[in-house]
Amino acid sequence: MARQQTQVIDPATSEKSHRGGAVLLLDVRTRKEFVEIHATGALNIPLHELTPDALNTHCEGVGEIHILCKAGARATKACRQLEAN
Repeated sequence: MARQQTQVIDPATSEKSHRGGAVLLLDVRTRKEFVEIHATGALNIPLHELTPDALNTHCEGVGEIHILCKAGARATKACRQLEAN
């Protein structure tokens, strides 16, 4: 997976991009949180399970990855974790 620039985007922009295709919505919340409510089409890989290998199996044909969580802290950690590898 090629390195990309990290940026913060709002939910409306993410939803619009996702509807356009080639965007992976990655939800890094716990499985319990994900089951309770999640964005349509989102992939759940909890932060504590997130590795480049776990993510790469879902990235074929993906142009962008939008990482989401409840408030932003775990998404930020996920971005840093993936950028470091």
